[in-house]
Amino acid sequence: MDLLNKLKTDQAATPAPQTQAPMTVGGLFAGIEHAESFASSVFPIAGNYVIHVNGCKSHMSRSGKGQMFIAELGILDSTVEARPAGTKMAYIETMSALGALGRVKSFLAASLGCTPEEVTQEIAEACIGAGNPLAGRLLRLEAVDGTSKKGTPVTNKNWLSMPQEIEGKNAADLAAAVGLNTTFTP
Repeated sequence: MDLLNKLKTDQAATPAPQTQAPMTVGGLFAGIEHAESFASSVFPIAGNYVIHVNGCKSHMSRSGKGQMFIAELGILDSTVEARPAGTKMAYIETMSALGALGRVKSFLAASLGCTPEEVTQEIAEACIGAGNPLAGRLLRLEAVDGTSKKGTPVTNKNWLSMPQEIEGKNAADLAAAVGLNTTFTP
């Protein structure tokens, strides 16, 4: 059964994800020794990439802009010198932004290997739910510099499906070959 059909089958049995609340069980900093720290996020810049999806989640913006969709990614191959293989990168959409649903839909369709028309609200919610079903998926990214309607610089992203094995190697093998840390904290 392909991943899209599995998500359709599983969605009835899985409750919708809830917005993350502050962790209080075991103390505010329970589990901190296992948390990965980030100096700052690395985002796609213009170029072509082969991407490993480490995981997807939703999170409330600290700046008060609302709910965000976050895909934690790893670069397996890149044409961008500043984004070499083995680099972790994030794709983030503030869901209240104009066009965010369409951009996330394109990412999910490429990750699932389906058409955008097949991505429903239930499928999208399942992709950020328990079990992290997109973890380990491979996709291509074509990133191109552009300008928003407001005139600010943006990086337009064209997410593309790709075979889930390359030269007989699966996502885990490819990630290990470039030394990619694929840990994900939901």
